[in-house]
Amino acid sequence: MLKLKNVCKCYKVGEEKKIILDNINLDFKNRELVFILGASGSGKSTLLNIIGGNLKCDSGEIWLDGECISDYNDHEYDKYRSLVIGNIFQDYNLIDYLNVTENVLLGYSDGLSKKEIALLFKQLGIYDKRYDKVVNLSGGEKQRVAIARALVNNPDIILADEPTGALDSKNGIEVMEILSKIALNKLVIVVSHDNYLANKYASRIINIKDGKCDYVSLNENSFIVTDGRKNKSKLYSVIKLAIKNLLIKKMRTIFTAVAISLGVISMSLVVNLYSNFSSEISNLEKDVVSVFPIVINNGDYQILDAEKEKVSNKIVIKDRDKYIHTNKINKDYLDYVNNIDKIKYITNDYDISLPLISDTYNKIDNKYLKIIPSEDYISDNYEILAGRNVKNKNEILLKLDNYNNADSKLINNFNINSDIDYDDIIGRKIKVIINDDYYIKNGEYYIINNNNRELYNKSNISLEIVGVIKEKNETDNNNYLYCSQELINEIININSDSMIVKDQIISQNNILGNDIDRDILLSYLGYETLPSQINIYVDNLNDKDKVTKLLDDYNLDNDKMVYVDTMASAIDIVKKFIAIISVVLILFSVVAIIISSLMIGILTNVRVLERKKEIGIFRSLGASKLDIKTLFNIENIFIGIISLFISIFVIMIMVGPINKMMNNYMGLEDIFFIKYWLILIVFIINLVIIKISGSIPAIKASRMEIVNCIYNR
Repeated sequence: MLKLKNVCKCYKVGEEKKIILDNINLDFKNRELVFILGASGSGKSTLLNIIGGNLKCDSGEIWLDGECISDYNDHEYDKYRSLVIGNIFQDYNLIDYLNVTENVLLGYSDGLSKKEIALLFKQLGIYDKRYDKVVNLSGGEKQRVAIARALVNNPDIILADEPTGALDSKNGIEVMEILSKIALNKLVIVVSHDNYLANKYASRIINIKDGKCDYVSLNENSFIVTDGRKNKSKLYSVIKLAIKNLLIKKMRTIFTAVAISLGVISMSLVVNLYSNFSSEISNLEKDVVSVFPIVINNGDYQILDAEKEKVSNKIVIKDRDKYIHTNKINKDYLDYVNNIDKIKYITNDYDISLPLISDTYNKIDNKYLKIIPSEDYISDNYEILAGRNVKNKNEILLKLDNYNNADSKLINNFNINSDIDYDDIIGRKIKVIINDDYYIKNGEYYIINNNNRELYNKSNISLEIVGVIKEKNETDNNNYLYCSQELINEIININSDSMIVKDQIISQNNILGNDIDRDILLSYLGYETLPSQINIYVDNLNDKDKVTKLLDDYNLDNDKMVYVDTMASAIDIVKKFIAIISVVLILFSVVAIIISSLMIGILTNVRVLERKKEIGIFRSLGASKLDIKTLFNIENIFIGIISLFISIFVIMIMVGPINKMMNNYMGLEDIFFIKYWLILIVFIINLVIIKISGSIPAIKASRMEIVNCIYNR
């Protein structure tokens, strides 16, 4: 039994309160057709909405089966509206873009079976119209659809608010005939102002005036309303509503998806390019780790003091010993480096006397002579343009730059003054002049022999150019004559036993007559000569890390030796440049995403306002606040998914032009390719932003009063 006890409801109008229901007390039987009659504004519709759970009373109680439903929470009210109450409205409150069946099943939870629903359609005369859009139905047909929707969950109470108000007399009578049959098994409460229909069909009439009505107590046993049924999730209906609404407003949906895709496209392009550049650099590191040596060089290195404060208003005198470190390679350090087992090659550069004479008797600057780690190093990293690789210490290679250019200062020494074929340089000879031929004793001092022809003819160390090469991947654009470490070691060994060295050991003076320190001069002439630079080559990045760790370990217990990782230094600059560019582009992308998220928030709010009545209808059918939030969130997710496909399509189109541009301006081939997992990550992040930005209007929609939505207040 349904009982109302002292139910009151009032509305605030300006500063005054208007009483709508004033201490209403009513009892209803389990099965009867009750008419509530009253003039407009008497409170009858408000009373019906309170009974139906669409509106809460200010005070008083509503009891059902011995349970006070006035104390229900939101979840319990949702179940009550879904399984206990069936609403029939004066203006039908059907959703125009859904067909008959979709409207009827909109709030379906746990009621009639499919066969029973089909039978219901036949009984109401709308079976043949079940797939028609409701906008194509007559008023009477629409009301039958509304009745079917009210009955689909097999509720115990049917509430009809002016069910015949929008119908002609014929259709009105047909609807009342249907309701009277329903009342044989259910409680049907009809709000109306039609005395004729009330007197003809009502089993009981309750008059309401100025918010008051007469109380008639009834004695009837209570009954179990919900019969153990559950208010099932409305997710299927929510998804269908979302899809239908997006399809109806195709242009807006596409426009919004395109706007969102701009942020996804820009961010995806940036992260893909950054990832591809990073991968390219990582691959480059692996490829060139064996090309770029770790360099330990005699000389001065500035010590950076990060904690020192900058001074702008005076001159600060720095103590050189505190900010300059001087590397000095000694024998112990050389032995330590030579014993590191992860090193693939070591070459030592020396500051020594090394005169070179060409076969045309011209002196060649020995800066062009460069030591190669091994024959394999040449095979791995250089393209042989003509001739062959070296096989012994008396063979050398001419290295060109990547445009096949050679320095005129080097080539002119062979009396070559114009462009030549590769073969014209193959076989040309250079001779190395040792100390005993180059330095002539003149009293207590030595002088230099400048007779190049004599020096050339007298020398027994002959070098032959056997090949012309250039780098496979350009790292050094200079020209060199590549020789072996064995050759340099042999020259040092020969010179160490020369006359000038022996005489300089005995003499405390500089026997060349210049200002060079005696010990430095002895080293220069080949006596106990130590490298001025050590070049360490490794095979891979792991070995490089192990070698640099061992070099760092040496510095813990010995005089510090600064080394330079030439590959890391060069690549770090590129990495920093790419990082700066990427940060700038990401900021622009973030702005685009923020703008698109704001657009989602605004458009979601527009959709909420447009569908206010639809929200009220859905809620009156038992949909929860969560269902309403889910409805708008799902629409936003679908828009986000559409934007993903648009983004992927646009990015796929852009791959070719981007690669062409990169190739033309940066010389990088196929640097850009799509990493779909990165796009997916960007999409997920964007989807989260979309959900957050759409959540505020979605939450607002879920908190709207059902009655205000239905009556579009």
